[in-house]
Amino acid sequence: MLNTLILAAALSATPATRAFDTAGFDALQKNGQPVVVLVAADWCPTCRAQDTALKDILAEPEFASLTLLRLDFDGQRDMARSLKANSQSTLIVFKAGKEMGRTVGDADPQRLAALLRRAL
Repeated sequence: MLNTLILAAALSATPATRAFDTAGFDALQKNGQPVVVLVAADWCPTCRAQDTALKDILAEPEFASLTLLRLDFDGQRDMARSLKANSQSTLIVFKAGKEMGRTVGDADPQRLAALLRRAL
């Protein structure tokens, strides 16, 4: 029973991961919430490595306030362009409506965690 409660608490502390949509992104920005935008493509091996690393990183309580938005590089090209994300595997962090940093093609968990901390 205790293990079930611990698991439930851990899952509820995991930050939200959602598909990118302009209205949701704008609302999060307006509210000053920390946001991470992952510009990814399903066919991209680096994106898959980033997904794995981000899943582990975002499970840490330190990152509970972050919202991860996954922008489909192939299906949402206009939005990718508006964020100046010229390639898949781009990760952009925002804090209080301002871009705090970005990386392209990096799947190193330590560097990704350091980048995400800029949004906190």
